[in-house]
Amino acid sequence: MIYSHSMNRAARHYSKRPALSVGEARLTFGELHDRVMGRAGALARLGFNTGDRLALLLPNGHDYVELVYACSRLGVIAVPINARLSVVEIDHVLADAGPRGLIRHSSLPVPTVQVSWELVVDEEPLDGSTDAVPPPFYDPEAILALIYTSGTTGRPKGVMLTHSSVLSDVHNFNYWMGHREGGVYLHAAPIFHIADFPAIFAAPVVGACQIALPRFSPAAFCDAVESQRITHTVLVPTMINLLTQSAGARQRDLSSLEVLAYGGSPMAPELIRRTRELLPRVKLVQVYGLSETGYLTGLQDQEHTDGRLTSCGREGLGVELQVADDAGTELGAGQRGELVARGENVYCGEVEAVIVAHPAVLEVAVFGIPDPKWGELVAAWVVAKPGTTITAEELIGHCRERLANYKVPRHFEFPETELPKNGSGKVLKRLLRERFWAGAKRSVG
Repeated sequence: MIYSHSMNRAARHYSKRPALSVGEARLTFGELHDRVMGRAGALARLGFNTGDRLALLLPNGHDYVELVYACSRLGVIAVPINARLSVVEIDHVLADAGPRGLIRHSSLPVPTVQVSWELVVDEEPLDGSTDAVPPPFYDPEAILALIYTSGTTGRPKGVMLTHSSVLSDVHNFNYWMGHREGGVYLHAAPIFHIADFPAIFAAPVVGACQIALPRFSPAAFCDAVESQRITHTVLVPTMINLLTQSAGARQRDLSSLEVLAYGGSPMAPELIRRTRELLPRVKLVQVYGLSETGYLTGLQDQEHTDGRLTSCGREGLGVELQVADDAGTELGAGQRGELVARGENVYCGEVEAVIVAHPAVLEVAVFGIPDPKWGELVAAWVVAKPGTTITAEELIGHCRERLANYKVPRHFEFPETELPKNGSGKVLKRLLRERFWAGAKRSVG
């Protein structure tokens, strides 16, 4: 779905504009679309179908961007792997994600976990005819990518990003960044990270060109900004710190840079001051979010005042925030608590796919039921396989290992008969919802 609203749109409206840097050349959006169709055709001929997973172990580059586009065009689920992981960690991701194939670069570690198909893209390019490309994939609730978390509380876990959730990130990204037609975005942060991944789809929406930096260093960053006339980029504070401490950076022409967004960790006021000295005309934007939620808040340039430098800013479009205690009660200004966010859509298909993967589950239907506090709760009707039993507690534990907490069903029912269906076999969720919503005042649209 997201390809239709991003690259396909750009190919129609900005076909002659620069889209992506490939070596010394810049492809136009029309040329890039043709290349993506060729790669999508090659994947289709290899047997990749909607819902299959394709792992990508690559440095930032045009291959990365084009392959993510090809996956989104086909409905194949991209699995970007952190290029800094060890072989053991890469093996864990591959074993956990279970991809049908792996495309990697020869400069990166070689995993020991075997997949059914593998390609070293810098030794054997993936190109082909567009004849095998099926019609454009369009399903907002389908999974676009599995982004693996940093694993701060254990092994990295795959976060399922739907086409619709990334499109929401695109809108927030372009709102905070002020992307514009003719702008040039630099992928300086790793594409496999949620801070940069949505930019792949955000830049084409407004006709902005993309440049990918294979590996960050202050010198490489300055070279790219100076030679490619970069206008927008995202860096993490560690990168910004290295940049401000580089003596050579002050001798470079960085005047094309208009917006520098940062996130991933807090940035000390002293580092913000040094950044202002190095880049006095650049607008600073802080973005805050999670792999599971995407962008939540932003602190715009004019809000970088002394009293707000340690703030994560204001909520983004379609996001509601409050600070709550452990019981979920909203707290007043100045009180310490947990930041709670909503505006989120829980996509039933995503939750159903997780539940039906449980070995004791025959079929499941997920939908929202009214709740006086949250507006809606996620509910699940679960039919167990003959001869098996399953409990709500068991399913909650199963879901929490695979879903963000807000997506985990809070209400379960276990009917002894099959779920109601129409003549074509589609579950009639309307019949299941009716008794919950009768007389209720809907508080979530």
